[in-house]
Amino acid sequence: PNPPALVAGEGIQARRSARDPSSLAPWRLRALAVRLSSLLLPGSLFTCPSLEFAQRFRYNPRMSRIRISESALEFEDGPEGRLTIPLTVRRNRAARRISLRIDVPQRGAILTLPQRAGLAAGLDFVAEKAIWLRNAYARLPAAVPFADGAHIPLLGRPHRIEHRPHAKGGVWREGESIVVTGAAEHLPRRLGDWLRREADAVLEARTHAAAQRLGRTVARVAVRDTRSRWGSCARDGRVHYSWRLIFAPEFVLDYVVAHEVAHLLYMSHGPRFRAVVDRLTPRREEAEAWLRVHGASLLLVGASFG
Repeated sequence: PNPPALVAGEGIQARRSARDPSSLAPWRLRALAVRLSSLLLPGSLFTCPSLEFAQRFRYNPRMSRIRISESALEFEDGPEGRLTIPLTVRRNRAARRISLRIDVPQRGAILTLPQRAGLAAGLDFVAEKAIWLRNAYARLPAAVPFADGAHIPLLGRPHRIEHRPHAKGGVWREGESIVVTGAAEHLPRRLGDWLRREADAVLEARTHAAAQRLGRTVARVAVRDTRSRWGSCARDGRVHYSWRLIFAPEFVLDYVVAHEVAHLLYMSHGPRFRAVVDRLTPRREEAEAWLRVHGASLLLVGASFG
């Protein structure tokens, strides 16, 4: 399947209910697992896959071998070489289903297990989603460092990072450049802090303006370095955003603001909620499409800065 969209309130992930019987490999597929063992590298940790996974591997000659363990997925593609995707397994008492998502900044995958789900069931799920994970991983854009001469987007427009080590004044915008002063080793932190302040100021102003249009008030606006959601709105009126929205075009940032402010009226995502979002921004569908295609790239700008 295509990777799910990274849109406001959602993430790049695949999920399965822990109550779903298909999340546990039936013993009647053991023979099929043995038949598929030729696809795996020696010593691989392999639990019985679903029929869907088996069929995909049988008819996908490019994915010749795969090793799955609780720390990594290793794909051996013959002449194309080997690809290793680090895997982190986490248990979450609040989780109601097994989920798998891409950790974009760390360029790995995270498997989340409910408290009562077994590791074998989780690795079965990873096996079923291996092709999806491999394809999504291959589509990840390259990381953009906070470094002198690099170009980063600011509200969707490219800006060149210009380091002036002997100048004073901190960080400021100068035309199509962002000037950073001081020692080179402090550049990533100084620039990152400045960008977070910019994001906080822009998002706070636009959130209060959107809420005023709906006759509502916002208790608090804050930015965080969230990796799985662009924004969230609590029932008490607190709104949080990913500070990395400062890299997105303005119509995308405005859409995420509209999405979260609409939750002040409706906490669900039904037709009435979408109608409110459309009242606040005329480009909802365009923004959602942009995030599906380019959302992951925002997490890779200055990925080492959190």
